[in-house]
This record gives sequence, structure tokens and C-alpha cells, in this order.
Amino acid sequence: MATNLESAYHLCQLAHPLLWASSAGSVVLVSSVAGIVAVHGGSIYAMTKGAMNQLAKNLACEWAKDGIRVNTVAPWFCRGRSTWRASCDGRRSGASASRRRSRRWWRSSACPAPPTSPARPSPSTAA
Repeated sequence: MATNLESAYHLCQLAHPLLWASSAGSVVLVSSVAGIVAVHGGSIYAMTKGAMNQLAKNLACEWAKDGIRVNTVAPWFCRGRSTWRASCDGRRSGASASRRRSRRWWRSSACPAPPTSPARPSPSTAA
């Protein structure tokens, strides 16, 4: 809690006077998909990231009058040279399996496709 949530909260509180003085400040908190949808393992991590998402919503409402925007980005798993993604059965997954899992997750109901903008024609009506 101290590392993932309280540090972000205290930093925002310290930065507020400077952001308010600029009259156009922005805060971007880095959360995780684990704070939005259920993922296998990491309940405490997911809890802190979900709380960070709510912190961003509350600060955005409170600080809007001061001209300060607050947003959260929630990336998915990022593969690096020293990391590997374990599947639910504990086996190591290759890069192609990880890509398939990411595509399946992206198409799931937890992350629906964005609605088509009325200003732009949909691909089926474009001539």
C-alpha cells in the first residue's frame, strides 16, 4: 500500500500548489489492467491499482476547479528480456502464446471495442 498507493497520493498532495500555480497542470498516474479486471494472482497489487484508479477519479473532480487534470493509464503486461509470463497452469509461455492471450483479453467483454464515432462513417458504410 505504501509503495503503490500512498506514495502517489503524497506526491500529488505535494505537487498540488505547483500545479495550481501553473493554472494548467496535469497528473498522470500509472495503474495497471489488474486494477480494472480480475487477473490470476496478485490480489494485493490489484487492490492498490484499483485504489489508484479511484484516487485519480476523486482528484480529477476535486482539482478540476483549479484547472488541474488528473488521469490514469493502465498498461497490460510488458515483456522485457528478464521477464516471462506464466500461464495459469504454471508453464512458461512463449511470445506467441502471450500475444494470443493479449488478443483474447482485448476482445473480451471486460474491454469492449470503442463505439464508432458519429462524425466518421463506419467501415461498412464507407464507399
